[in-house]
Amino acid sequence: MTLACAGPLRVLVVEDEVMLLLMLEAILTDIGHCPTLCSTQADARAQMRDGACFDLAIIDLGLPDGNGVGLIQALWATSPGLPVIVSTGYSELPAEPLPAERAGRLALVAKPYGPDELEAAMRQVLGRVRQVFSSGRPVGFAGVPAQPS
Repeated sequence: MTLACAGPLRVLVVEDEVMLLLMLEAILTDIGHCPTLCSTQADARAQMRDGACFDLAIIDLGLPDGNGVGLIQALWATSPGLPVIVSTGYSELPAEPLPAERAGRLALVAKPYGPDELEAAMRQVLGRVRQVFSSGRPVGFAGVPAQPS
């Protein structure tokens, strides 16, 4: 994998399939990033309550304690510009509403996927966020405070 970044990303990974969780940890660590692993929404929300900050989130939609849409919304409530990769065995995102203005900060990877698909999703979502950031609009990620539009 050859994804270039300005530095290591703090990546929240929320996935209940142990093998996939371990694969994601290995991939992200191998390319120099710092993954925080959670197997439930409750674990991820505890990280948020404890003040953890993230530059990217990879979230499974089919978690044992509910689908990931509510978690994505909670993450965006505190970090509006956070790029999110949605990992799912479903062919499309659920009908539950996600704010349209944040749609450009989402990428979808369909299970099963490997390092190449993950890299493509990271390029897609991080490129979109960098594009928004370079346009001068506030994005609220990696320590950049979000400001009301």
